[in-house]
Amino acid sequence: MEIPSSNILKTNYLKGLAISTIIIYHYLKFFVFPHGTLQYITDSGWWGFGIGAVSIFFVLSGYGIYHSLQKRDIGWDIKKIGAFFYRRFFRIFPIFWIVIISDILVFKTNYSWHAFLGFTQMLDRGYWFVGAIIICYLASIFIFYLLNKLNLKTYYAVIFLGFVAANFVYFNFSLNQNAPLQDNYVYRSLFLSTVLLFAVGLSIPKVISLYKNRFQNKFAVITFLSLFFVMIFVTGLDFDFITQRIVTIIFLSVTCLMTISFIASDIKLPLKKEFSFLGKYSYSLYLTHFLFFSALVNLDIINSNSYESVFYTLALLPALFGG
Repeated sequence: MEIPSSNILKTNYLKGLAISTIIIYHYLKFFVFPHGTLQYITDSGWWGFGIGAVSIFFVLSGYGIYHSLQKRDIGWDIKKIGAFFYRRFFRIFPIFWIVIISDILVFKTNYSWHAFLGFTQMLDRGYWFVGAIIICYLASIFIFYLLNKLNLKTYYAVIFLGFVAANFVYFNFSLNQNAPLQDNYVYRSLFLSTVLLFAVGLSIPKVISLYKNRFQNKFAVITFLSLFFVMIFVTGLDFDFITQRIVTIIFLSVTCLMTISFIASDIKLPLKKEFSFLGKYSYSLYLTHFLFFSALVNLDIINSNSYESVFYTLALLPALFGG
């Protein structure tokens, strides 16, 4: 089962939007305003979109994996499962290894051995994403099995109850105390929330086939987009333990609804070619943009709190995007 060409365009477009906001966020937070009076800008909810946009990748990844598994009719065939993970391996690791080896050789960054397996705490570089998506892929066969065996409502109930149970055990039995590499499996203060997003993404084709007419209204897309950015701002604020997690659940829900409505609708896309192009190479851009900016720092092109350096960086950005 292939992804419809029109939906490939939409998913690439969403990825392009997401990677653009992430690059802007990392650039401003870590390179333009890392210190000084303007640091509050990137620490506030106003720039939370750079963090929240990552959530879209997990939903879209689940959507893509559904079509990959469905097309090959994997089931529990060991050879097919092995071939599936073989393909995932070569999509994830070669460029990731090139990036971290370059980081070691050029910038003298220290990495632990498990970083080469995709699990690292490099938050400023965003490499936590690799470990998080690996966990999603490892769970994908079982989640896909549940999706095919259960009706949609039961599937969502099982996935959500499993998610709640996992978080209850993780936090109430203090498994979160000094747990290693938490950023690879704790997102937005919730355990395995990235897997929850991924599981919803897997179900999108079924949701669209059953409820497509409910998502074709452009107003729905605009509404969910608005809610998405509002929720990003809200999640940038400080709340107590319970409130923060309630806000996160709402944010995750809005992310999923926004992504589903966007794919199902016929909304006209501004800058369609440009964002779709970026979306096609979003994984490479995600991994390499921090090193690109670091190189500009070494060349004294980027200077903290320098507005002039912003213009120089903008002029050189096409080099990051491949010309």
